[in-house]
Amino acid sequence: MKLLVLFSFIFILFFSCKRKEEHIIVIGQTFDNEQNVPLQNAKITLYGKKIESGSWTSSYSTLGTDFSDAQGNYSIEIENIKVSDFKIEITKDNYFTDIAEYKSDDISKGDNVLNFRLHSIAYVKLYIKNSNPATTQDLFKYKITNFENNCFECCTDSNYTFVGQNVNESKKCKTYGAFNLIINYSVRKNNKINEFVDSILTTPFDTTSHYINY
Repeated sequence: MKLLVLFSFIFILFFSCKRKEEHIIVIGQTFDNEQNVPLQNAKITLYGKKIESGSWTSSYSTLGTDFSDAQGNYSIEIENIKVSDFKIEITKDNYFTDIAEYKSDDISKGDNVLNFRLHSIAYVKLYIKNSNPATTQDLFKYKITNFENNCFECCTDSNYTFVGQNVNESKKCKTYGAFNLIINYSVRKNNKINEFVDSILTTPFDTTSHYINY
């Protein structure tokens, strides 16, 4: 009986190892980048450019999909097919999508450990008011200096300038959650220029209001 159990264990182990050798397995974890906590229910999709009609395709086909568990773990297993390029897309509601591309040599038979970090979505709304006007030449200029993402509605590093005594404006843009957004701004009144720097800690999945009265 003991020999039968031992043989069964060896048999299962052999074919498990054999399966790993013959399959491509992509495993890893997903995390919230700023809060450094595992992400549950993130969708991980593996794509590949396969051979069709004797030639490589220019478009990606879906090869496998998984959702991360409570510890952020995921696993995608596919047959060892010929692929020229791989792409992995990681998505989750209220998070920025991440896409990583790989050559065929980067992902091979057996286990491939790939971890990913997503940025949560947050918004910043700036309220800018000339609360102590001096002349019609009053000037306010600001720029966000530490955020880089070209998404729709995202904060940019563009300079914004407002001139006059009656400035009362608001600006809203998308950024990362739990992130210290840095804003440099200058104020000119009576031909005197003063420079300032504000740090805004954003709230994940919410809008953080920030008031600048000059």
